[in-house]
Amino acid sequence: MAMSATIRDRLIQTITATVIEEVIRAVVDIYIELYNLDGPDGINYGLCEDFAEDVCRLVSGAEAWWTNELDDTDFGMPKIIKYNGRYYDSECPNGVDNWRLLVR
Repeated sequence: MAMSATIRDRLIQTITATVIEEVIRAVVDIYIELYNLDGPDGINYGLCEDFAEDVCRLVSGAEAWWTNELDDTDFGMPKIIKYNGRYYDSECPNGVDNWRLLVR
């Protein structure tokens, strides 16, 4: 289900938003259309790594983390975004202070 880096790069370059919430919403919209998903939750089933990396490429200072890198007892291991002390994923563009609230 992976798309070529060239296509993703071209799509991502069309996003000009600078606020992380806007970037997340824009990337979610692209992924939903590109991968024919029903909603943002579909990203967290196999696309979370690409999603987090794409958002981080667009937002200076954002970092992508596997949750087991934050706590080695967490085995869910989705990849999430850390930015300015808050944590984000495709379903939470506004972010949360505690990353565990993102792990469902």
